Amino acid sequence: MLIALLILQANPLESALAKPNHVKKLSLARQELQSLPPEVGKLKKLQELDLSYNPIEALPNELGDLAQLESLSLRCTKLKKLPDSFVQLTKLKRLDLSSAMDCEDVFRMSPQVAAILGKLPNLVELRIAFMHIKTPPAEVATLTKLRLLDLSFNELTTPPKTLPPDLIELDLSGNELQALPELGKKLIRLGISGQRGKKPIPPEQIEALTKANPKLKVIAD
Repeated sequence: MLIALLILQANPLESALAKPNHVKKLSLARQELQSLPPEVGKLKKLQELDLSYNPIEALPNELGDLAQLESLSLRCTKLKKLPDSFVQLTKLKRLDLSSAMDCEDVFRMSPQVAAILGKLPNLVELRIAFMHIKTPPAEVATLTKLRLLDLSFNELTTPPKTLPPDLIELDLSGNELQALPELGKKLIRLGISGQRGKKPIPPEQIEALTKANPKLKVIAD
């Protein structure tokens, strides 16, 4: 029994594929995976998948077969793009791409990835931190169900021009902002600490925001 347990712990993917119709959650974080086998598409009932902290450079098209997937973490991988089949993940609610794609050369998200994000209608949480982005993808504003947007520790010098209509939490910490965006009345949490711009955000702007929206909590320095 002990040997069997050790095998299960050492090979979580193999264990999952052995009983593909019984797996709803699968963590493959920190497994030193360089690729993900196409067989992952057999996990038809999978709802949560964690691939964070692996040197994965590409994902198989079969990922799009995970029709029940609601949560996916690709944090700290080495992806260059997403498979086109990603748009089939229409039930996806939580997506973490933080540090998954280094945009330092172009300071913007790949148009291919941005277009895919705009086709995920049920996203509630989107984390795209630590990606050297100077301009947030416009497609994010079309995500009408989005409640949390993490843009922290990028290269933003100006606030996003438009935000999802029902956003309640926005993290802009660790950027280079010198002004704040116009915010909807529904926002209740705003992170702006650790700005690296030449000029600090004027305190009167913060005061004006909280006066206009008493429910808003601003996390600042």
